[in-house]
Amino acid sequence: MVSLEAILGLSVPSALLLAILLLYRRFRRSAIDASAAFSAAAAIALSLGILTVVGGIAHTSAIVALALRGQREYGPSLILLFTTGVMLLYCGGMHVATYRGIRAGRTWAVAVSAATVLLFCLYLVLLLPLGPDSLPRVFLGMWTLYLIWLAVARGRRAALAD
Repeated sequence: MVSLEAILGLSVPSALLLAILLLYRRFRRSAIDASAAFSAAAAIALSLGILTVVGGIAHTSAIVALALRGQREYGPSLILLFTTGVMLLYCGGMHVATYRGIRAGRTWAVAVSAATVLLFCLYLVLLLPLGPDSLPRVFLGMWTLYLIWLAVARGRRAALAD
């Protein structure tokens, strides 16, 4: 029998990839003069941003529910859980806010996006020793691939400018 974790482990990345492809097609049709690399980076930023915001809302609301029921004592572990929710909301919100600038190839949007990803990845690396949970590793992998894609898009633009 297939477990729920196995089903979610395959369906979430598949749905994310489908969303990225659909957004990329839409961005390419609406902005013919924009670079394909920046259109793809914007599609990835918007898809990952929405996924991360939804995850942050769900995470924070679950922690609030546990805290209100008294199932969690106020202390460092609860503060860490709240911080994780806020980091998810911040990272996702910044990418939802900057995807239009990324699509247009604006340097400031790419820089803000890269700085946000680096901050979030640093936070995830700090979470790794806390337990065997694979979710920080999954997020770390997704955001690292996105950061690499941003570097590729930026490098292509620099090469075209020369």
